Amino acid sequence: MPLPKANRRVVLILLLLSASYFTLFAFPNAVGSKNLEMVTIFQPDEGVPLPYVFQMIRPAATLKETLIHFFFYGYYFYGFPYFALSALALLPLKALGLLGDTTLVMLTLRQMISVLPMLLAAWVLTGLQTGFRDYRAPALFLFLLAVPAVVTNNLWWHPDSLVTLLAVLVIYALDRDSLRFGRWFLLAGLLCGAAAATKGIGYYFALTIAVYLLIGLFRRKIRLPRAVLAGLGFLAAMFAGYLGSNPILIYASVRRDYFAVMDEQLEQLTTGHQLAYAKGLEAALPILNKYYGAALFLLLMLGLCIWGIWRDPRRLLFTHILTWTLPLTLTVFTIFHLKYQYLLPVALPLFSCAVILLPERWRWSQPQTWRGWAAGGLRLLLALAVLAQLAAFLSADARIYTRSLRREQTSQSLQFYEKSLKALEPMIDLPDLRVYHDVRVYFTPRKTWKTDAIFQMLDYDYIQNFDILMLDRQRMADYTKQSGTPVDPAQYEKSFAFYTDAKAGQIKGYTLVFKDDFAALFVRDSLYQQYLRP
Repeated sequence: MPLPKANRRVVLILLLLSASYFTLFAFPNAVGSKNLEMVTIFQPDEGVPLPYVFQMIRPAATLKETLIHFFFYGYYFYGFPYFALSALALLPLKALGLLGDTTLVMLTLRQMISVLPMLLAAWVLTGLQTGFRDYRAPALFLFLLAVPAVVTNNLWWHPDSLVTLLAVLVIYALDRDSLRFGRWFLLAGLLCGAAAATKGIGYYFALTIAVYLLIGLFRRKIRLPRAVLAGLGFLAAMFAGYLGSNPILIYASVRRDYFAVMDEQLEQLTTGHQLAYAKGLEAALPILNKYYGAALFLLLMLGLCIWGIWRDPRRLLFTHILTWTLPLTLTVFTIFHLKYQYLLPVALPLFSCAVILLPERWRWSQPQTWRGWAAGGLRLLLALAVLAQLAAFLSADARIYTRSLRREQTSQSLQFYEKSLKALEPMIDLPDLRVYHDVRVYFTPRKTWKTDAIFQMLDYDYIQNFDILMLDRQRMADYTKQSGTPVDPAQYEKSFAFYTDAKAGQIKGYTLVFKDDFAALFVRDSLYQQYLRP
């Protein structure tokens, strides 16, 4: 059925806003990506999985070999949907012979896998809350897209936008089902399975589905035997969505590798990488304030969601949002060390509740009672609080955007690399040198030099194989803190000794050539004496 005239106008405005927003991010997303090494220093989580995506679409002699390359992607820290969509996004570049253009590759991945799904998630939430009927739709749409966590997430290639979209689609499907427990309910199960297969968040809908079934029973929309069958049907649909999103799990060898990686990742998230992570609300508050707003604003959003359950005609939608928000949020605060992107799938639905403060139509008639005056005043005060938070969001967004746009010019890593080349100039033509550089330290491989970079802590046993060391001073500081709680005490003791010497510029067997605020360059003593000694 065609949209009414007013609705078409709202949709057109949203389309124009979406196109402008999508284009706006193309400029910073083309920066800092001249080669894989540059991608990695700015975002290691982009640089490490990128070669696996190239493997998925590399040329093959037969259809069978092509399918094997595509489905057996080999990097199981994120699920197949993320890698499959990333590979498909790069197919046009492959057809045009442009996969060697790293800048274009990263621009495509960041725009199509991060910016676009986030736009779609904002569209779905805006439609759920406003029906695209009036001025509230573009207002809510822009508010959601202005959240600093969203802006930051738009500037890298990562699965968080995709899982946010899947979570929002689960809420949409449940809302469309409206306690009928039909095909939309089963579709919610499929989407939930896909969300679980992509980054594990689908499991956190357990409370939402349990409450949804209980509401159906309480309102007499479903009898107990059918409720049990509906619950089992949802689980079956979720399993089908999970397996359909990761079809290679039908192979036992892949399942073994896949779940081993899942166990490793879960252990790192709950205990830490090298050093134990700080957890809890106290550790999370600075991150929340930076990316999601002040604590009072977050409490206001939670309060509006609860108010919607109590008084709004769409109370079922607000119930979905609250029951989805609580389990994942509590888990992140109590079990995991919070990273800003973990809360994106719950923050956007929760923030969409701000629309309650906007009347569908502005009426200027005076209230007839003191209660009317009080309610109107409170509503205006809360709306002004949200507006003030939006202003703070936009200020933070401008800083995030500008910093990303200028990251090549301001990169300490790139500046350190230029200084290192100048310092190593007498050795540049030497063959077979072995170079270690920390992940955040930029270094482009030379034809005859061998390089390595690892995320693990270093020690003397490891570094003795290298002629040149380029060490991040932040890692030196992190791994010489007496307050840190090591995950592996024995390894930490060995690494602590090494990093203490590195921090002092006195690594045994190596000479400190120079250091700046970012990193330090060491060269094996024998090479230093032969080529670099003044």
